[in-house]
Amino acid sequence: MPYLDEASRRHPEVLFLASPSRTTRRRLQPAAADEGFSYPLGADPDGTVAAAFPCPSSPPSILIGSDGTLLGAVYGSLSPDDIESLVADYLAG
Repeated sequence: MPYLDEASRRHPEVLFLASPSRTTRRRLQPAAADEGFSYPLGADPDGTVAAAFPCPSSPPSILIGSDGTLLGAVYGSLSPDDIESLVADYLAG
């Protein structure tokens, strides 16, 4: 999450959103405030988002275009370079 936060600060033209599965807003907000995350975090207490985007491994990173189109998904941890590459691909095309 810190890498995504860094990327969100560098790329305000891209929306980064985290939605940890089975996490309530009550638990999520203090943790986000403590860490100082600048991108939106959405609670998924009943697992609805996780069910809509099943993934073979965690954490999933799902890319959604500004028109709501699913652009792609990446499963597993991402390095800062991985994130920059995904953003560049998204913006290029």
